[in-house]
Amino acid sequence: MDKVEIDVSKSLLLSQGKYLDGYSKIYYKSNENLKRLFKNFSVKKKEVLTVLSSSDQYFYAYYLGAKKVDSFDCNKLCEYYFYLRKWLIEFKNKFHFLKEEMLLNNDWLYNLLRAVKCYTKEEKDAYRYWLSYLKFLKIPISRNLFYFSSEDEEQLISDIKKLKRKLENTEFNFRYLNICHNIDIKKKYDVIILSNILETLTFHKNSIIKCRDNLESILKDDGIIVASHLMNKSGDYYEMDIFKEVFEVEEFPYCTTTNLERIPVGYCYRKK
Repeated sequence: MDKVEIDVSKSLLLSQGKYLDGYSKIYYKSNENLKRLFKNFSVKKKEVLTVLSSSDQYFYAYYLGAKKVDSFDCNKLCEYYFYLRKWLIEFKNKFHFLKEEMLLNNDWLYNLLRAVKCYTKEEKDAYRYWLSYLKFLKIPISRNLFYFSSEDEEQLISDIKKLKRKLENTEFNFRYLNICHNIDIKKKYDVIILSNILETLTFHKNSIIKCRDNLESILKDDGIIVASHLMNKSGDYYEMDIFKEVFEVEEFPYCTTTNLERIPVGYCYRKK
């Protein structure tokens, strides 16, 4: 079997509730308040590395004027979902899929695939992945393959034509990797966007140290690492003690959640 066939078979096992290293459900859209988060730093004309996940951070960075955006994730399926998002922008002039349509049936996906034109090998592989997955799984794939946020955030992209112009002639560069393991990245970045990766590492000291050292090695001297507050809302972050050995910590302004909790929208690390 080639890579696409393997990924389809793994996805089918995932849909049956099996745990598989490198394969997990995809966030259909970010559960972060990215508009508020991005107000606290600039990506304009910057070299950016971001976790891919739902692809929202990737597209929003380009929308705000990033020079180049590279991506990584420890979930292989995020790469396939990126192409769905890209095609939705390119062929349907929309930024997000509608959750209600995704949960109802698979028409949202069939309708998109019928409009798609593939120009690269990577696009053709992604097209084949989604078509093959639909063939083997007749029930709405969204119930098995996606996480849905209960919060309805404000529209992230207001000018889809502007985003399409920003994406013209850009090259999608994705690495499948765990930022807490050994990495082989020679490039250095102005901005590294982590979402809430650091919060998931709470109390895993060795992983936090490895993550910190990896990030320091690929961050420019005047660059920043941006993270979000999502899971641990108490504000007591174990990784901060480890990161403070080589980074200065800047906490972003507080915001109010739907549960009326006051938490920082995020924070960043700068090299000392």
